[in-house]
Amino acid sequence: MNIVLCGDSYFDKDDRYPGLHWADRLSPHTVYNLARGGASNFSISLQIYQSALLKPDLVLISFTSQPRIEFAQNTSKLSFTLDSDLQTRYWQLRNNIFDAYDHALPGHNADKFVKWMPWYVPSLDQLKNYFYIKSALDYLDANNINYYYSLGGFTSATVAGIDMDFTPYQHKNLLPNSWQHSEKLNDPYFHIADPVWHEQFSQTVLELING
Repeated sequence: MNIVLCGDSYFDKDDRYPGLHWADRLSPHTVYNLARGGASNFSISLQIYQSALLKPDLVLISFTSQPRIEFAQNTSKLSFTLDSDLQTRYWQLRNNIFDAYDHALPGHNADKFVKWMPWYVPSLDQLKNYFYIKSALDYLDANNINYYYSLGGFTSATVAGIDMDFTPYQHKNLLPNSWQHSEKLNDPYFHIADPVWHEQFSQTVLELING
């Protein structure tokens, strides 16, 4: 089975800790990890759209909090040819597309985040993030791609009379929420060092796969 991960640092890789992350415990399945630390929900939605290129049997997603933005870093990397081999295609997606952008949030490229703050309206940004998430999940449904997700750091609310309703996707909101367990660590990069938690997460995923 081909499994694609989409998300921020909680789903990202840390090659210094082989075997610790729950995604390393999903043998014999093949895991393609498109998650990127600091990613916004806009970036995660792009990961989800691009996941279809990897012919996934399952997409696993962790969304994030709303005050995050991307800015162009090296747009020349956006021009490349996708090879038909899935492994090659995966590395092209991960390296070429996502390295073309960096992320700005408090504590990471904070100077760029501060410059953006005068245009930041929390309620509007929350609504915008809701539509990023909703559109990405609708895309998976429309293309009959199986998925499970966690809202991660995103919190729903009612803004300008619009109810951020995830009820149509509730039957897929079955992943443990990494944000709620976070140990606030920078080492490992995915913030959670507890091997028991990772083992439990991997078992949840395997149970979902096996029905």
